[in-house]
Amino acid sequence: MGNLQRPYKEHPISLVSVKTSVTAAMEALIAEQDPAGYWRYDLECYVFVPAFQAMALYYSGEGLEPGIDTKIGNYFRRNQLSTGG
Repeated sequence: MGNLQRPYKEHPISLVSVKTSVTAAMEALIAEQDPAGYWRYDLECYVFVPAFQAMALYYSGEGLEPGIDTKIGNYFRRNQLSTGG
C-alpha cells in the first residue's frame, strides 16, 4: 500500500478544535431537522446498489473479481457529490 503518511502525528489536533468541529456539525444537523423531529434526505440509488453489492460480497468472503474493485471505486468517485457524500 505504499508509504502512508499520517498527518495527525505530524500536526497534533487540539481538543478545542475537535469540540469546535463537533459543535459546528451538530448545529448544521439541527438546522436541517424537521420541526417534527426527523431528518429527510433524498437517497441516490444509482450509487447505493453497487456499494451494497460490493460490501455484501466483501463481508461474505466471496470478494470481487480482480479489476472490478478498481472499476467500482472509480464509479463511486465519479458520482461522489461535491460535499463528499
